[in-house]
Amino acid sequence: MNDVIKQDLPKQVLASGGSGGGSSGLYSLPPHQRIIRMANEESNWTMNGMRKSSNSDISYYNMAFLSADGRIYITGTASSGNLAQGGTAADIDNYKEVHLRSGPGDSTPLIGTPNRIIMGYQTFMVLTDKGDAAMWGYNGHGQLARNNTSAYEYAQTIDGSDIGPRSGVSNREIVKADCNKGYPTGAIGWYAQAKDGTLWAWGYGNHGNLGQNNTSNYSYPRQMLDNTGALVSNCHEVFAGHGDYKGVLMIRTDGTLWGCGQNSWGKLGVGNSSQQNRFAPCAGLPTGLAPGDYVKVQLCGSQRGGSTAVLLKNGDVYTAGYGAHYFHGNTNSNRTSFALVNKPAGVTKWLDIWCGGEYSEMWLFGDDNRLYATGYNGQGQLGVNNTSSTSGPRSCMGAFGWINPGPAGGNAAIGTNYTGGYVEFGKWRPVHISTGGAYDGANHRHTSHMLGNDGYWYGCGHYGRYGAASTATNASSWNRFWLPIGAEGTNAGYDEDGTGTTPDRAGPSDAYRPREPGYDKMWEPVAMVDHGYTSQVGSFIRLKNGMVYAVGRNSSNKLGTENNALHAMMPMRVRLGT
Repeated sequence: MNDVIKQDLPKQVLASGGSGGGSSGLYSLPPHQRIIRMANEESNWTMNGMRKSSNSDISYYNMAFLSADGRIYITGTASSGNLAQGGTAADIDNYKEVHLRSGPGDSTPLIGTPNRIIMGYQTFMVLTDKGDAAMWGYNGHGQLARNNTSAYEYAQTIDGSDIGPRSGVSNREIVKADCNKGYPTGAIGWYAQAKDGTLWAWGYGNHGNLGQNNTSNYSYPRQMLDNTGALVSNCHEVFAGHGDYKGVLMIRTDGTLWGCGQNSWGKLGVGNSSQQNRFAPCAGLPTGLAPGDYVKVQLCGSQRGGSTAVLLKNGDVYTAGYGAHYFHGNTNSNRTSFALVNKPAGVTKWLDIWCGGEYSEMWLFGDDNRLYATGYNGQGQLGVNNTSSTSGPRSCMGAFGWINPGPAGGNAAIGTNYTGGYVEFGKWRPVHISTGGAYDGANHRHTSHMLGNDGYWYGCGHYGRYGAASTATNASSWNRFWLPIGAEGTNAGYDEDGTGTTPDRAGPSDAYRPREPGYDKMWEPVAMVDHGYTSQVGSFIRLKNGMVYAVGRNSSNKLGTENNALHAMMPMRVRLGT
């Protein structure tokens, strides 16, 4: 029997008509159309007690969403069963439901309610609130954890002999899963952390990244080893990344950080640049750390240059790995052990960091209420108003002025010379920063996007002007955009809001700017995920009311915004099919 995943999630009540008074076009979406989470959304890692500590959120030729009633939708390029449409081989241009096969001989039923989607290159996983997992897509290296290397065109549960609620082992429910995202590669490893602290891996292992003291691939979950030969049984949290030069790090319950896998430039921070086929302890971090002292662990870069960054609760950032382009701040040397990133004048603590890129790039938000950046900047993707890669960290610049220079503690609304949003001086900050694009054999396409707490969406780099109906390239300062939502438009389009009045695609003149009079908070953006494979760069923005908008390159209909592959130069609402 073939069926779709249709299970109830905890009820969310999203009422229309928020704080503003002008609720033009507002409505409450039905549960099957209300998106509550996107694949690789950062909120995936704030569940089950995990902190906000994920690596690059990049997706590739597809995107997947989770609705309020537990349905999973997917769109984009069809390859190796990655659309989970039960045999449909063609690309799809809007979001179709993912099929779960649960008939005799296929798999056992998925246990629990779907609540997270993790995706790597052409491979997907859905996790449930009961710690179970189902996967689909490319399986050439055993990535689907089903004891074979065959592609599956349905979401099917993984081999649960040793991990998950079907293992019969107490506290073996999966609390976190991750894979080697970053610069795209079909050869990825997958990692699952169980409630009892054991850590499991499967898939591509040629870089020793599966922690088995060899370079073999595995098509079923294997418990990882440390450098003493002991099975890892005290993992506090796991992080994977480094693209096609695969690495994985974990925080152990004793507060130490350990690294495993490919280790060029010393990016694992274990004191050398040799490949680690089992977990080895990291060097250079302060002694006596507890698990709660870590805020973020970020793995960025690829075979062109990989690095790792760690943000601690005391506001210090430590980095290791590739140092060219001044990723580490005021030095362009590689680091095989973790070392402190210097702070510019006026900064006493770093409050948040975001890392990404085919080459290593990092953004840091300081307690002086400014955004800084460091690393590779050839296309202006750092947003520092030039395309140079020099000593940093350097203050980011908007096309409208410095990013948030207002004095802390002030009460005046920031005007159009600054962020243009209705937030108090000193209280603006990024919600999320993500990167996409890579070298496509002819041009570098590196692009960055940012979601601010002012309700605006920002872009810089090669495709940084997408969002303002412009294909001009290499924007070296942050361009600010708002979503064309909240009013009936006059341009050609489809019935976006389900009211029966068409067309209603809004243009800039129709849109509410964030937090202006008449703006309703139900339209606020709350999350963002980028996608990018070489030249194919795009961004997905989820709203509080459950809508999702997308902008960017749309080859193979990966955005799901149109019944064609036209590139969305203005944010457009994605379409949910059946």
